[in-house]
Amino acid sequence: QQNIHYWKNDEGVEADFILREGLRVKDAIQASYSIADEKTKARELRGLVACAQEFGLKSGSIITWSADHTETVHGVKVRFWPLWKWLLARGDR
Repeated sequence: QQNIHYWKNDEGVEADFILREGLRVKDAIQASYSIADEKTKARELRGLVACAQEFGLKSGSIITWSADHTETVHGVKVRFWPLWKWLLARGDR
């Protein structure tokens, strides 16, 4: 059984969603309409990377309206998904 939670650390850094199976965190996800603004992109990356590092995840996702690429930030592979593609790929993740 998967559960979805919000995550926030002691420093106030947050991730929109973490997916758990029992006590194990399986995925971290941020959602942002646009990451065109560098401050927005940096905030979303900071939260996702901090969450992934805390739970020992090697990757995470940022769902946007149109961004479609992958970056590695502090050893965490970050997949930027357009919402439509993320929804269609749901079974492939």
